[in-house]
Amino acid sequence: MKILGPLFFSIIIIIIYTYLLIKYWKLLNLRDLKYKKFLFILRLVLLSLIIILIIDPFIEKNLIEKKKPEVGIVFDLSESISKHLDGNIQVIENVRKYFDKWALENNYLLNFYKLDEKIKFLKNYDIDAVNTSFMDIPGFIDRNNFREIFLLTDGIATSGKYIADINYDSSIPINLIGIGPYNLKQDLKIEKVILTIKNSLVV
Repeated sequence: MKILGPLFFSIIIIIIYTYLLIKYWKLLNLRDLKYKKFLFILRLVLLSLIIILIIDPFIEKNLIEKKKPEVGIVFDLSESISKHLDGNIQVIENVRKYFDKWALENNYLLNFYKLDEKIKFLKNYDIDAVNTSFMDIPGFIDRNNFREIFLLTDGIATSGKYIADINYDSSIPINLIGIGPYNLKQDLKIEKVILTIKNSLVV
């Protein structure tokens, strides 16, 4: 149990503050001073300012400690993701529920985003991203103050560089969560090769 803390120090300071004011008022009453009320108010204001200056750092430190660390969750909602999930968007929603539970247990504040040419807030789970681009990741890190970032993607970039080739602030961890099959399916098949060599046709 924490005994020494902002509340404890505040109570002690208020007690001392009240005691000094009472003593000062009694001292003024012993003297026939014309402006004793003015002097008392002046002392009251000065002591109040001193107490605020003393207590404020404790309160500010306490607020900083209570502030939840922010975590960014970025979803890749491209067409390739839809194919991996067979169009079942419920999978993405279940992942978000898992993150919500994890954040509640660990006292994190989550922010959900959508991967695109520019990473933006996630408003819905529509798989309508025109491009899969990782080029905005450095700017995304600079624009925010996240403790860490989770990126859910199949890693397929349709424009720009692949994430492994992008330089960004490595002090902010980026946790990659892969989406897709363990083994890639063969989706291309070559049936015939027609090659013309010196006016001859080879099939």
